[in-house]
Amino acid sequence: MSLFIINTKLKTLGIYFILIMPLVFITNTYSQTTSSAKLQIEEIVVTAEKRVSSLQDTSISISVFSGDELNDFGITDSEQLSYYTPGLVIQRQVIGKVTMRGVGNENLTIGGDPSVALHLDGSYVARSSVANFDFFDVERIEVLRGPQGTLYGRNANGGTINVISNKPTEEKEGYINLSFGNYSSIRADAALSGPINDNTTGRLSFLHATRDGYTKNIFPGAAGRGLDELDTQDLTAVKAQLHFRPSDTIFIELMADSYKDSSNPPAQKYLMWPLPWMESSYAPVPFPDAVHPTDLRTLSQGFEFNIPGSTRTIETAGEWNQNGLSAKLTLDLENGNTFFSHTSMRDIDSMWLNDGDGIDVFMVNYFQRENSEQFTQEIRLSSADNNDLNWIVGGFYIKEDAETFIGIPLPLGLDLPLNLLIDGEHETTAHAFFGQLTKNINEKIRLNVGLRYNHENKKVNYQDDRFFVVSQVSGDETWNAITPRIGIDYFISDDNMLYANISKGFKSGGFNLLAVQDAYDPEIVWSYEVGLKRTSNEGRLQTNLSAFYYDYTDMQVGRVENLQSILLNAAASTIKGAEIEVVALVNENFRIQANAALLNTNYDDFLTQDPGSPGVPVKQLAGNELPRSPNMTGNIIGIYNVMLENGAELILNGSFQKQGKQFFTQFNRESVSQDSFNLLNFNATYKPNNNFELTFYAHNITDEGYITDILESGVVTGQTVPQGILGPPKTYGMKMSINF
Repeated sequence: MSLFIINTKLKTLGIYFILIMPLVFITNTYSQTTSSAKLQIEEIVVTAEKRVSSLQDTSISISVFSGDELNDFGITDSEQLSYYTPGLVIQRQVIGKVTMRGVGNENLTIGGDPSVALHLDGSYVARSSVANFDFFDVERIEVLRGPQGTLYGRNANGGTINVISNKPTEEKEGYINLSFGNYSSIRADAALSGPINDNTTGRLSFLHATRDGYTKNIFPGAAGRGLDELDTQDLTAVKAQLHFRPSDTIFIELMADSYKDSSNPPAQKYLMWPLPWMESSYAPVPFPDAVHPTDLRTLSQGFEFNIPGSTRTIETAGEWNQNGLSAKLTLDLENGNTFFSHTSMRDIDSMWLNDGDGIDVFMVNYFQRENSEQFTQEIRLSSADNNDLNWIVGGFYIKEDAETFIGIPLPLGLDLPLNLLIDGEHETTAHAFFGQLTKNINEKIRLNVGLRYNHENKKVNYQDDRFFVVSQVSGDETWNAITPRIGIDYFISDDNMLYANISKGFKSGGFNLLAVQDAYDPEIVWSYEVGLKRTSNEGRLQTNLSAFYYDYTDMQVGRVENLQSILLNAAASTIKGAEIEVVALVNENFRIQANAALLNTNYDDFLTQDPGSPGVPVKQLAGNELPRSPNMTGNIIGIYNVMLENGAELILNGSFQKQGKQFFTQFNRESVSQDSFNLLNFNATYKPNNNFELTFYAHNITDEGYITDILESGVVTGQTVPQGILGPPKTYGMKMSINF
């Protein structure tokens, strides 16, 4: 890569950085009016670089949410988390779609990989289906933005989400939370923690949540199959932990978790038309009774319940289960270094049924079942904490065996030998070696360098019986990649750090089980980022800024060829953006947290066929925005604490969230987009003492109607029509918490 190209990108970063710098001084001036040396923002400790460090001393763009903040803000799942995190978009489907800073994933089958890595208590999770999940008994969540190719490696092109559970405690403690809300919502979670003997502690956590559906399905017979309501919740989860310390230098952590989710998935509702902004290629709904004329949350859609090739019927539209085991070993060596081993196993099983045509008769439906069994092993050796030189080296291994069954049940339970299905198996074996070094050049300058070698092998074998033609597909591909990182930190003072990073992200190639095609290759992101982490006003104001520029090449994109949705390395794009996060202690009672992200995404080159314009053989999409990449996201939270005369504490917090316009496909049609929308939330907590809390909450107070995702279908009409997934409506309720 030439120096000229790097210089051009750094100039672009500089422009973005200059544009957001005035915000630092605006917030600084505002907070100076009531400065007090006694009041300071608590230090936030993270493990983003796989060793303990302060958030303000870590030269990565990170958003951190403590367990208390998740509780105070009413954040219970990954989609809600995305509205509080700049640059992060998580869409609600059976399989969660995660996009960070414009980098997302189009292949949601077992042959593909996510672009944003998810780690549950340090365990890497390979399947995208886990991305849409509920939180409980969480110590903190760290959202790392930008490619994390050195320490986290595979499939972290967009970033990484780390979910860290509360740990077993030396003293006996626990809690019980019970909440009730509209839509007959009930959520109960509890935890018990404490010592078992002199060198063993344990913790047991539990969650059960149920809710009626946000969408009513009035199709005759749906109630008998449990499908009269869609977007329901029926979730049970448990976590168990044991910590052993047989000696001062040995620490063992064991953990097991299990999730069972029988929730009906969100309704895929055909949008109302004809509308003036729709292109001519869009047809009116051929079965108008499928959509309610006035109520967006009522539909009439028929489901076929027979699984192809089986006499079994589906009693619910979705089911998702996962079970995990992990073991961690930490050895403190005599020279001060630390050896760490993490072994984990995870089994994920999911199935769901979608109404593929959106009409009020049994016609075309879509059934998918997936099973994944994965084993991972990571070992690390890290240096003792040293003011001048710190290093970490390690290795990672993963083996995943997955299988899938995708079928289109025939109307009225009819059966044919081929059954219009895809049935396949997929195997992934990968290993990596990595290292990172941090060196203090002098009192002001710190150098960070890292390198990772990745080796991946994937094998696939599947049968595609669609179009009444049997196609047997098999493949065996191997890819290698080296992902470096280099960064420089400059400490203006003890509380102010400038940083600049250049890093490379790598997402593995794969196989698309929804088409008869060869493997596609890895995609690459080169990231150039500058940032500022600043603490001022005697510790009462914290401002973090970043500006970034991505070279996104060999993109894995979808294209329609011969009635198949194939995946190719057929596009390149440029992504630019800037982010700001601010925490301000206005006084002893009032705290403000705010963040915002600006994002500019454009394809540099992308030739493809548009199924929505059948008369046009090929389109050049250069200049179009990337899917699921809002041009801006923002959030502001105000938290007010007041002590009452009776000694009780009242905590009031309100949040305003804004998400800018986004397109859901690469064609940037207005008919497949969501305009800018706003969400308003409020929580009020009454604490008479440290052992009891009573909270009243209201989310999406204005009952804003918005689309979280849009799919396109042309099964019945032969023309493209959009199916939208609605975001949650207004919800409200109360929660009681007992701590002991």
